[in-house]
Amino acid sequence: MHTDFTRYVVVNPIYVATSAKTLLRQCHAYGPRRLIDGRDGITPQTGIMLYKSLVRPIWEFSVAAWATVADKGIQLLEAAQAQCLRSILGAKAHSSADAIDIIANITPVRLRIQEVCTLEYLRIIRKPLTMRVRSMLENASVQLNKFTPMSYLKYQSKFFRRITDNANIEAEHVTQLSDVLDDTVVTSFDIIEDHDHRNIACRKQSFTDFSERVETFVDKHHHHSVIISTDGATSESEVGRGSAAAVILRPNSVDDALEVSEVLNRIVDSIEAEISAIALALEASAEQFRQFAHLYKIKHIFIFTDCKPAIAYIVQRSQTNNYHSVLARVRVHLHTLHSMDIQVSVVWIPGHRGICYNEHADMAAKEALRLDNKIVNG
Repeated sequence: MHTDFTRYVVVNPIYVATSAKTLLRQCHAYGPRRLIDGRDGITPQTGIMLYKSLVRPIWEFSVAAWATVADKGIQLLEAAQAQCLRSILGAKAHSSADAIDIIANITPVRLRIQEVCTLEYLRIIRKPLTMRVRSMLENASVQLNKFTPMSYLKYQSKFFRRITDNANIEAEHVTQLSDVLDDTVVTSFDIIEDHDHRNIACRKQSFTDFSERVETFVDKHHHHSVIISTDGATSESEVGRGSAAAVILRPNSVDDALEVSEVLNRIVDSIEAEISAIALALEASAEQFRQFAHLYKIKHIFIFTDCKPAIAYIVQRSQTNNYHSVLARVRVHLHTLHSMDIQVSVVWIPGHRGICYNEHADMAAKEALRLDNKIVNG
């Protein structure tokens, strides 16, 4: 049976309730309760870990299919979880189940069912419309005043849709053969070694050494290469609305830098913002080469960034399972530059260390985000 349908086999609610009774009986007979005797036996932390990894997955499997079970079945599961946790913590039999859940830091059964159903909804909604499981979800409806498994998933997703303001959900990435066979080489290196960066920072020395090393590199290469400094920004510290910026130093015109920026129309994390800045740099440089190829005899582009994870994703883009949309954009522009016989290198430099090119790109990204916020908020 196809993987997408293994979770949606016919589930008998009576079997779910019976399984809950069996689980309760097994917890009482063989659970950690017998191992806890004063200071002997496993610790509560170990017992909770065992519950999360061995017991809870039993009833969580196929939960999206049987979540519409009668309330009696849910109550049996709640009793089973409470009994397990009382045994693990050595609590009294009359201890409140809600209090036990809080002390053990375990999500209550009903909330966990809602959480798993919402995650299952997101998993399905990212599938292509041509897939049967997606069409089943789209066409699901309440029958005879009762939820079907798929209609219940849609019902549970209403709260998620409301708090995300009906944001668009990125479609699931389907790896193409061209992704696997992508052989465009991107080299990477550090102008300033990471251990040098840490050592100088620890001694609280001046940032002058950083700037001098970068300036030396720029002076050496800018006559026959394009050098681009990039940076990304997010509205929050790690995740939020994002922006990207690139400052392009064209050959023989270091004082005449070209600044480009964009605001990303989706919620991103800081790494995706940094990768987007590199993609923007590649796009802008490709356009420059199209317009001024007769003026420049350039064979190399150096892209500065202060984000090592972004470099790793760019260099190993055919092997990663994240950031597919922005890496697809990177791939297109790399192929364009490769067809022009231009080599691309991504260079790490430390951020916020007084390096003028990095500071320029950082300010440009933040300014783009600030102006966009001003427009949105009036």
